[in-house]
Formats: sequence, C-alpha cells, structure tokens
Amino acid sequence: MRKLIRGIVEFRAKRQPTYKDVFAKLALGQRPDTLFVACSDSRVQPNLFASAEPGDMFVIRNVGNLISPCDEATGSVMTDVSEAAAIEFAIEALNVRDVIICGHSECGAMCAMIDEKQIPANSPHLLKWLRHARPSL
Repeated sequence: MRKLIRGIVEFRAKRQPTYKDVFAKLALGQRPDTLFVACSDSRVQPNLFASAEPGDMFVIRNVGNLISPCDEATGSVMTDVSEAAAIEFAIEALNVRDVIICGHSECGAMCAMIDEKQIPANSPHLLKWLRHARPSL
C-alpha cells in the first residue's frame, strides 16, 4: 500500500502537471478509437505497451481476457453481463472503430484452464468463469 501511495504522490507532483490539458479535455468527454480487451494480469499494461495516452482506449480487463458468449435472444450465458455491456457502450455510445483482444504468454488463467489443479481451492467463481475458454481448448 505504501508503494501505491508514494506512486500517487509522485504522479501528482511530477507527471500530472504535464497531463493538465489532457485531463481537462477528458473531463468534457471521451472519444477513444479502440476497445481493448486485456487480461487482468498485473504484467499486462495496455496503455504502456501501446504507447497510448489517457482517453485513447476503452479497456475491458478480466481474468484471461475472456468475453462470455451471448446472443440477442438470450443475453449472456452469465448472469453478469458486464463485458457485453462494455462492448455495447464502446461501439454504440463511443463509436470505437477497432476492437482488439490481447492475449499474452504465461497467462495464469489459460494455464489453469488446461490444468484445473492449478485453480486455488475454494475458487468456484474462477472455475465457472474459465469455462468460457474451454471450447477453445
């Protein structure tokens, strides 16, 4: 936690002033051109490796960068439709032009899908979530 707080203080002191105009413009609205679906893995930093500025990408992050299957008639197979809602918002409200699904090497979610013994005990939600990747296996 201390590292996070130091980082926030450092950002406010050193980097935020250089983004003052960018943040002022973004306070009026966003116009990203890309929807970027990424894994929530802490090693995956979409804005960093894409050299993207704040406001450039609308990002969905979750374990394994998965999108649960859904269709218009029945909705998502999950009771949580957050991914579908984010996709709709990005396309319909923000008019993003590009959708990128970003996989990465050594993904813990994909390794766990291949070998369910890697899933921590008492993780029924993770097990249920990973079933969306099973057809790709």
